[in-house]
Amino acid sequence: MADPLRSTPSGPRAGLYAAGCAARLAPVAATIAWPLVRKVFTACTEAAWTGGGRLDPMLAIHLERGVRRVLITDSVDEFGAEVADLLAVAGHAVAACRHGDPDEADQAAHRAAQVYESLDEAVPAGNWAARERTLQAHSARLLARAAEGDATALVRAVTHDGASLAAAMAAAGWCAPPPAAGMPSEAAWSVDPPPLPFAGTPAAADRCAQILVAATATECPTGAGGIPTPPYRPGDVLRVACDVRVTEVTKVSAYDTFVRWPWPRPRHPGSSQAFARDPERDLWTPFILDPPAGTLTAGDPCRVGIPPTTVYALQVWTSRRGEHLLTTLPTGRTAIGGWAEEAGAIEPYDDPIELALAHRAYAFLEPGDTVVDAAGRELVFAPPVLFTAPDGHLVAPRWPLALPAYPRKVLTQTAEGDHRTVLAAWERAAGARLPHPDFLRSWFTLPDLRAWPFGRK
Repeated sequence: MADPLRSTPSGPRAGLYAAGCAARLAPVAATIAWPLVRKVFTACTEAAWTGGGRLDPMLAIHLERGVRRVLITDSVDEFGAEVADLLAVAGHAVAACRHGDPDEADQAAHRAAQVYESLDEAVPAGNWAARERTLQAHSARLLARAAEGDATALVRAVTHDGASLAAAMAAAGWCAPPPAAGMPSEAAWSVDPPPLPFAGTPAAADRCAQILVAATATECPTGAGGIPTPPYRPGDVLRVACDVRVTEVTKVSAYDTFVRWPWPRPRHPGSSQAFARDPERDLWTPFILDPPAGTLTAGDPCRVGIPPTTVYALQVWTSRRGEHLLTTLPTGRTAIGGWAEEAGAIEPYDDPIELALAHRAYAFLEPGDTVVDAAGRELVFAPPVLFTAPDGHLVAPRWPLALPAYPRKVLTQTAEGDHRTVLAAWERAAGARLPHPDFLRSWFTLPDLRAWPFGRK
């Protein structure tokens, strides 16, 4: 039988226990994390203390989205793994405060110990992971005995020896990376949830759409030099559809339902496709399983396909296997942004998917065009609304724009209005808010970790 004084508490006390694990990592976060990560991390722990182990559901959602926005699990930064663990502790603390779940609190404790284990590897005499586990057990005992009004203060007082911890980090060479161009600033995320979600119906819902990819298309068109050039691009508001087919369930696991895929996939071999039994834990996809995955068992008949759906494209890329992929979200849903993974990729040339264009920002520009704005700056365009200056920073261009190759066309298109007009039109068409400018690039392009701006030099 488990010792009740050592078991992880539940309810609000689970949130306080997890908050204690996170708060003890604050000196580490201040040392190795870049400013926006520190801001998100601190906001999570402070909210847990303020709420006494409870969090308003909307605030919890906002904090969880903040963690996902800056969490890059495959960062090549020297301390990428440790920073990911720091954020994971904060995320588990928020979840423990939101649900009162002891499993989430246990995960926060486990992730915290992993950070100290990394420090122990660099400074073997420190024994920081063992110290942390001792403090975790002490916190659990305090929470089992403490009166309601005393619990927060008691757990908050359980800390490491700050001077020794600072000395160990200095000996290990743990220090914050210097600021780098392109790094999202602290202003890119607010501690307070946005007052209102995006309001209004997506404006692209009833517009005529131009077919970009027919359901029968199996080859991507090519451009100069035979390079594949998909006709869709990041930011496009698209109608997507795929005829519904009858198929069957091949097997069911604890988390997924596998169905026999009714179409051949030359670029993506495999005869089955998994659908999460709990849709909330899956990446969003326009493919629909009917009946829902959670109701099916092995051998059941079902239907799979894409009913006509309006979406907006996020990232567009070609894989090493030659797949022409894109991720999308439904109009009316704002992406978390940053480096949060929210959508599964689709390949319109592998499945009989039809794509039609409902709205395109800066349709008169091509990716890679260099324009000159009214301020005389040379800017390189990338879809849908990204303009990069020679120093690598994104800037908002001043209209009118000039394009040396086609001066009259671009001047005519930008003679009236401004860049904000284009942004507002895109938001109406997609029914979604664009992120803070610092996160625009990561919304619409995949990060190139080989040129990772937050890594060590």
